[in-house]
Amino acid sequence: MRCLGIDYGIARIGLAFTDTTLDLILPLDAIDVRAISDPFSVIKNIVDERNIDEVVVGLPLRPDLSETEQSKHTRNFIAKLNIVLDKKICTVDESFSSKEAGTYMTYDAYKDKSSGRLDSASACVILSRFLKEVD
Repeated sequence: MRCLGIDYGIARIGLAFTDTTLDLILPLDAIDVRAISDPFSVIKNIVDERNIDEVVVGLPLRPDLSETEQSKHTRNFIAKLNIVLDKKICTVDESFSSKEAGTYMTYDAYKDKSSGRLDSASACVILSRFLKEVD
């Protein structure tokens, strides 16, 4: 199965890719939402080019699993993504994914939040959590 992981944010959208036959999760370049007019077409192109079977979006939840303000924005993003993509879209709790991703990065890469590397590393964590759930 080929999956695209998404860490949705207002400023940047982190992306990661996996092909479960290879047992490997790779970060992709994050989308700078402020620099691009239609991030949905970028995501659709990635889905088409990589023959994605399923899309996994991180959903920020509180420790009691209730929704946050960001959850509402993420659900709106997912609704728009559903219009553009003809693929199954799943959600995974992304709580503390950025902190977890930061543990795998060098301090300089973690500190430079504008690069999008942390966002895409978070998307890798989201994909990893998804794969553990479906195993």
